Amino acid sequence: MFKRYYNRNYFDVLNLEVHQTKGIFIASNSISLAEAYVYDKNGDFIAPLAVYDKEVLVGFVMIAYDQKIGISKGNYLLFRFMIDKRFQGLRLF
Repeated sequence: MFKRYYNRNYFDVLNLEVHQTKGIFIASNSISLAEAYVYDKNGDFIAPLAVYDKEVLVGFVMIAYDQKIGISKGNYLLFRFMIDKRFQGLRLF
């Protein structure tokens, strides 16, 4: 289940981490949330979402609609996708 992140789960999202061997492939959630803030202030559609398995926070995704970002103009982008290291490899999804 995806939920928009809010102030009440902000620190929980920031504390999510990927396995050490995967860290080079994805930006930290703090960087992702900072980028989301900047994109939003520039008028771009950006949706940072917390990923839950029932009521347990397991990951983070960020979706954007590219109107002016320039990566894939006119399309939705899966900007970030991460599953916390505690849940990687468990085949929950």
